[in-house]
Amino acid sequence: MAYYAGEGVERDPVEAHKWLLLAADAGELQAQGHIEEVSVLLTEQQVAAARRAADRWNKRHFSRQGDL
Repeated sequence: MAYYAGEGVERDPVEAHKWLLLAADAGELQAQGHIEEVSVLLTEQQVAAARRAADRWNKRHFSRQGDL
């Protein structure tokens, strides 16, 4: 939630949404509630951009290992 609150980083709700999506994809149960909290602040385009960024992150970090 650092990007959401701007704790130690510049506040960026889209980046926050991306990291929450990644956490939820990894099975972090609390992330889903936070996703809903952040998503109400975003446009549909911003939500879609966060999902694309999360997908790119997963592809870069897991596709070489065969984890996707």
